[in-house]
Amino acid sequence: MGLGVLEDRHLEHVPGTALLTDSVDANQQHHHGDLDTTVLRHAKGRGDGDVILVPQPSRSPNDPLNWPLWKKDLMLFLICIDTAVVGAWGPMISPGYADMSESWNMSYNALNGGLGWGIFVIGISCFFTNALAVVYGRRPVFLLGNLLLFISSLWGYFAHSYSSLLASRLIGCIGMSPFEVRDAIFNTDQGTQDRAEELTETKLAKLEEKHETVENIDRVETNITFTEEKHSYAYDLKIFHGRQCDDAYWKVLVRPLMMLVFPQVLFSFFAYGLTTSWLVVVGSVLAQLFTAPPYNFSVSGVGLVSTSALIGSIIGAFTSGPIADWVVKLMARRNGGVYEPEFRLVIIIVTLILGGISFFGFGWSLEVHDPWIGPVIFYGIQYFSVGFMNIAVYGYLTDCHRDKAPEAFAAINLRNIYSFGMNYFVSSWIVSQGPKQVFCIVGGIHVAICLCAIPMYILGKRCRSWTSRVKIFQVVMRA
Repeated sequence: MGLGVLEDRHLEHVPGTALLTDSVDANQQHHHGDLDTTVLRHAKGRGDGDVILVPQPSRSPNDPLNWPLWKKDLMLFLICIDTAVVGAWGPMISPGYADMSESWNMSYNALNGGLGWGIFVIGISCFFTNALAVVYGRRPVFLLGNLLLFISSLWGYFAHSYSSLLASRLIGCIGMSPFEVRDAIFNTDQGTQDRAEELTETKLAKLEEKHETVENIDRVETNITFTEEKHSYAYDLKIFHGRQCDDAYWKVLVRPLMMLVFPQVLFSFFAYGLTTSWLVVVGSVLAQLFTAPPYNFSVSGVGLVSTSALIGSIIGAFTSGPIADWVVKLMARRNGGVYEPEFRLVIIIVTLILGGISFFGFGWSLEVHDPWIGPVIFYGIQYFSVGFMNIAVYGYLTDCHRDKAPEAFAAINLRNIYSFGMNYFVSSWIVSQGPKQVFCIVGGIHVAICLCAIPMYILGKRCRSWTSRVKIFQVVMRA
């Protein structure tokens, strides 16, 4: 048993389990027990010299894992900016819901539920855009999504009726769907299945064939299954690089639905999908809550409430990743250097505690008419805490299903359909029962979802073994 993760009784190597850290002797030679791991690529930086890179970078100069740090950071920055803009596009009109419902003689609940069709469109269209991205590449699909968002934004500016606004939003939501599924990792493991011993033996055999000296051993690339020339700058700028996958489009299209039979994907759907759905629901009723007495906010004032969400998201983004990495490395070292994907679920405790407090506190402070700073702070804590859930689930799902990560993420984004359904009654629910009871129930469901991480942590390794052995799961993975 590795730190509470139950061992499997069927497979010698369970997919996802990896050697993450080793030991360094006085001669600066790396080893894990009797296994010499010097030939494996290790992380750089202070305190990380014993961390083995998983997956191991290939010899290809075009492998993103071999990119210089500045290029990785630049790509990450551009993706973050694009994703942030897209994420803001969805809820940015919600502060005006109260004014729009009055102008168009609609109830707030009807307007919120009607415009919520956009969330439903995202949930459905992400399957189609994900399949297009897998088959034809992500760059053209992302650019098409940005184009649709631009057209939708112009259309929305000139829309002066509910029907016109709804149509523009639906077009924009199709453009949002490619950003609902961001590969979390490029899999260049080259079939090693994280087997450090097999990889080491293969590498040593190649080194003997090439008569490499011991002094050169730590400077030789690890995977030598192929070599290729570095792509030109003009080639890298091309929008379309041809078909990226030989699978039929319809197979890629239905694969995410089939992956919902995997325990890891189903858990991620409930943990990530339903937890983040609460944020969509809360954002859609901000105008209802803060334009009414005792706050009487203007439309711009309601918009400023989301400043706390922005601050919470930024702090969460900059802290959740490093904390998750620190926890994973600490647990792997205490587990004899062996990493289990379930270690990533530990940080969900932050989402459990702070997320529960934020939902309970948000509803309670609104019920007793606390000064506006109270519910606004709790609103920001919601975004901060859910960031830890996102990091945990994305990392866990990627490690469990590296080869099918895009399809797995598309599957869990069915949560948008749940958000769509919630939008149809959450406003009237608040009116009839009050924000305290509504958000205490939401907080209770949130806590229950987070607690599901405990059995997943304990039984996760056996689930990974099961899904790699049982025929039905193998059929899905090969579909």
